[in-house]
Amino acid sequence: VCKAIPESDESVLHIRNFMVEMPKRGKRLGFEELSPNYTATHLFSKLKPGDKIAITSRFTNDEYMARYVKALEERGFVVRLIQGQTGIQDFCFLMKAQKELVGLAMSSYVSIAAVLGDAQHVRLYSVDSLATRARVELNDGVPDDRKFGRS
Repeated sequence: VCKAIPESDESVLHIRNFMVEMPKRGKRLGFEELSPNYTATHLFSKLKPGDKIAITSRFTNDEYMARYVKALEERGFVVRLIQGQTGIQDFCFLMKAQKELVGLAMSSYVSIAAVLGDAQHVRLYSVDSLATRARVELNDGVPDDRKFGRS
């Protein structure tokens, strides 16, 4: 079922890309990812120039993903954007990460792959922002749909 497989010395980054899927609601609902520059300078701060990073995302053919590739390449990383796969193939790619798997904790794909997969190291992150804090504070962590204008 896998179309592509990570190299053994490659860190695998999953960008869920909620902001492309839900540009009007994503951030308000707490689906917020780290910026490309923060990802490159902080999330991968322990990597050295020349280290490899493979990126998977639900949406890869857009300007948003190009910013991640650019930021990582500017730090000297060798970046490979995995494209042309189905969702199942992307999940298989995440499961086959060996060195490291990194992604947003709110992504069920990366979270499940972290538990079931082969990665030696897993780093799941969340963003601490006003939007995510507002979401958590609603009803002790249970979102109240009325506050988001839904009934």
